[in-house]
Amino acid sequence: MKKRLLTLHHQGCSGGTVISKAIASMLKTFVISEVHPDRVIHGFNPYDPIQNLLAQTNLRDDTRLKRDIFFQRINQCYEISLKVKINLVFRDHSHSDYMLEKDIKFIKNKSSLISLLSKSFNLISILTIRNPIESYISLCSNGQANSIKDFNDYCDRILLMTETYRTLGCEMIKYEDFCKNPKETLKKICKIYEIEFNEKFEDIFYKIPMTGDSGRGKKLNSIQTLKPKLVDDNLKKQALSSQSYLKLCKDFNYDS
Repeated sequence: MKKRLLTLHHQGCSGGTVISKAIASMLKTFVISEVHPDRVIHGFNPYDPIQNLLAQTNLRDDTRLKRDIFFQRINQCYEISLKVKINLVFRDHSHSDYMLEKDIKFIKNKSSLISLLSKSFNLISILTIRNPIESYISLCSNGQANSIKDFNDYCDRILLMTETYRTLGCEMIKYEDFCKNPKETLKKICKIYEIEFNEKFEDIFYKIPMTGDSGRGKKLNSIQTLKPKLVDDNLKKQALSSQSYLKLCKDFNYDS
């Protein structure tokens, strides 16, 4: 029987961090944030000599080596979680799969994390989404849309991602539903993951440190629907002419 593993997926600036914090506030649960089998980055990390060995040499181009080491570490985390009796949720850096290539035709319709782990683990995976208008504006304002041509290109990528994850059997959770009714949405997430719900999560979720915390809600200590961002006329025009955006609105019941 395959080992059971939990994964969480979303794009940048889509509310994923606050959802991750809320999940991490569930009982006996820990979120390992922003992991990806193909990304090695040089940086200060005195505990992990392998990271800098890979990042600072041409070994960074050896996909098989990187993935082998990554898989070993995931498995080690899993074994540790069994010993200390906690639930681990691996938060995928899905941005690496869908937003870094300059041409969408080079984007592979898959999740690198799921593709690697599904061979040895029984994965229970959730994809969270947000209205593309909101996430696109934030992505641009944060300087994270450098490889994206325009709003239609962005929606093409999001549509590719949602259709791919649907075929992978991922459950879909809307950020907007989470903001409107966090308690019931989290209960739904807990049911999917088969983890224990924490009635007092609202008292602690905002205190949990989490990478990727770049949004406007990072200073809030409550979960709430934020005021919609200002959409200029140019973006409105792009949105109304984007078939991918209209398809996403239809698929997820967003007002186009």
